[in-house]
Amino acid sequence: MNKSSLYGIILVAIVVIVGGIFLSKKNNNSNQADTNDNVPKVDIQSLILESFENNEIILQLDLGVATIKSGDSEISLASPEKRVVAIGSTIKTQADSGASLFYPNGTIATLGDNTEIVVSEFIDLENAQTSKIKLINGNLWSRVEQVLDKENTYEVETANAVATVRGTSLWTQYVDKKTKLIVDEASKKVLFKTLDPKSGKVLDGGTVEVGVGEATETDTEKPPTLKNPLSVRMILATEKEVPFFKANIKKDDNIKIIINKKENIIRMSEVKPEAKIAPRLVEIASIKIEPKVEPVEDKKEIVPEKKAPVVVTPKVVEPEFKITSLSPMTLTKTSYGFTNRKITITGVGFTSATEVIAGNTILSDLVVVNDTTITANVSDSILPGKYDVSVKKTDKIARLIKGLTVSQSN
Repeated sequence: MNKSSLYGIILVAIVVIVGGIFLSKKNNNSNQADTNDNVPKVDIQSLILESFENNEIILQLDLGVATIKSGDSEISLASPEKRVVAIGSTIKTQADSGASLFYPNGTIATLGDNTEIVVSEFIDLENAQTSKIKLINGNLWSRVEQVLDKENTYEVETANAVATVRGTSLWTQYVDKKTKLIVDEASKKVLFKTLDPKSGKVLDGGTVEVGVGEATETDTEKPPTLKNPLSVRMILATEKEVPFFKANIKKDDNIKIIINKKENIIRMSEVKPEAKIAPRLVEIASIKIEPKVEPVEDKKEIVPEKKAPVVVTPKVVEPEFKITSLSPMTLTKTSYGFTNRKITITGVGFTSATEVIAGNTILSDLVVVNDTTITANVSDSILPGKYDVSVKKTDKIARLIKGLTVSQSN
């Protein structure tokens, strides 16, 4: 059984249990969605398989009304419609509404009502996948699934914070300039960083790691400092009673049952059946062995046989591939375009680089100067903001987090 087939089997198993639990009414005090027994039933299995097979991100509207804006186009959906979502799309649910995003790797992101997100990035390489969502407002529950041997990195960013996770179930909320993160379960701790909303830089004293059963929150009006750093606390009992939290916990509990079945599938696929060997019949007879007499010859000097030298093949060390710096780190954009659009990237292992990306924008005029230097031009279509810069090879990617800032000048 190849990995693709096994991946498909695992996804089929996961989706048999997942589903039927979605969101509706909003709690006015905390801006969280409620549950509703009248949520239309959708074919979750087909959605996840469709996302996996076509390598597409699919939005399923579970309840109410939502809009999808991509470029100059905006469409409105009514439950139970679905759509393939392009990178860069903005999704907004209305009051008493809810939606789910299905990723090709099995990750599911659940939007509460009155929630707005941007699907910022999805990069799928042979051995790694990177997903990024920007939460503009509202509530987002994410279950990030680790499947097979792909490293799956998932990031949720708000106006004043960013959380980077792997194999985690978490609730991110951004309301009234405050970001709250609650972690239900995690294979690794969630890295949470507080950002300056204007510059996008990480604030001193604003970085923490949040583990299972823990929470943290940051307020733009009262940002952390070195003297008063961000802290981590346990999840409050009142937070566990919020309908949005309870509904998604129940859904995740159902998924855990399937995860155990998934592990059994993997173990069974690795067990090879024992070969059946037919017994061999051997006729046994009494044989009298007579000594063989060789003619006597002149004695010759016996020269020991020379053995060929053992050639040890040295272990091949894979060359390092990383970005160390970017120049300039800030580009200024005017109403007429950029005053300078060229950037120089330095690092290691650039010889076979094929593409440079800033956020989701592919840079033009790529020139690989040598193994340590690349130059490229930024397109006028890129918007002001702070962007990750990525250098891609055939099966690898090197990334400089928040390496490029694009500013607007009047």
